[in-house]
Amino acid sequence: MSRRKLTQSQRRRIDARQQSHNREPSALDGLELHAGLVLTQFGKLALVESEDNEAVLRCHLRANLTVVAGDKVLFRRDGDNSVIETRDERSSELRRPDKFGNLKAVAANVSQMLITIAPQPAPHMNLIDRYLVAAHLHAIAPILVMNKCDLANADEKFNDIEALYRKLNVDIIRVSTQSGLGIEQLEQKLRSHSSIFVGQSGVGKSSLLKTLIAEDSIRIAELSHAEDKGRHTTTQAQVYHLPGGGLCIDSPGIREFGLWHVGAEDLLNAFPDIEKHKEHCKFRDCKHEKEIHCGILAARERGDIDPRRYDSYRQILSQMNSFTVKDQ
Repeated sequence: MSRRKLTQSQRRRIDARQQSHNREPSALDGLELHAGLVLTQFGKLALVESEDNEAVLRCHLRANLTVVAGDKVLFRRDGDNSVIETRDERSSELRRPDKFGNLKAVAANVSQMLITIAPQPAPHMNLIDRYLVAAHLHAIAPILVMNKCDLANADEKFNDIEALYRKLNVDIIRVSTQSGLGIEQLEQKLRSHSSIFVGQSGVGKSSLLKTLIAEDSIRIAELSHAEDKGRHTTTQAQVYHLPGGGLCIDSPGIREFGLWHVGAEDLLNAFPDIEKHKEHCKFRDCKHEKEIHCGILAARERGDIDPRRYDSYRQILSQMNSFTVKDQ
């Protein structure tokens, strides 16, 4: 089992928790802490894979400690009473507002976002743009995965979309689990990365995952579903290992990102094809909606901005202004 010395920041966090529970920090000296990866989380429990892949353990969470799929943690192993003591700093995290307006992390340490679409259900361009905004905000590389390319109407549905997003330098790959088109190329893109699948229900994310993931990940997924028994559906993200290397996170709960917490300026920066025309606005406080001498509106009129992208930007901005989100 892999063991790791505590960093000063980890020691401080654990000491603070021990003190909050009226326990002596010196009790930590006898703990054997092991490095692990959170595969999934449900309630006050998480499935944690040891860093050396020796075991997958069911771990309790310390009070006031939250983890999500993809988190790197240090845990104390003690059979059914194993406990996660501390969580490493996250290199990235995907968050979305819940129905109460609180921002909640749903996955951590992700480096790639696989935005998956299919001919049916019909591609939702505003949803694609929402995912691209989320990827931009969290410095995650987006890949547009055009699935089910074996269907007869695939070209009709995909060609125009592909042309638009290639102009925006979005990485795009066409795939089919039926014909095998693009699967090897997709596997190569996933190697050495921690990726997450997002997209509408019915676009074939589950079929792609079954084609891509390793057998041991299937076994662990079955274990997580067993632990999650009693729920109507599994809503937590799940980490899968890929045979060629890398990790992939699937989350039934990430079908749409609310972007209510995003500032107007950050949102505009996430639309670089629109933002670059801002410098031609006469007024610094221009809202790019009805103002005269607006560089963005002028570019749209000239055809230098795709009207679908401008409409997406305005729609997201309008929805943002309708909600108040609390950062937790």
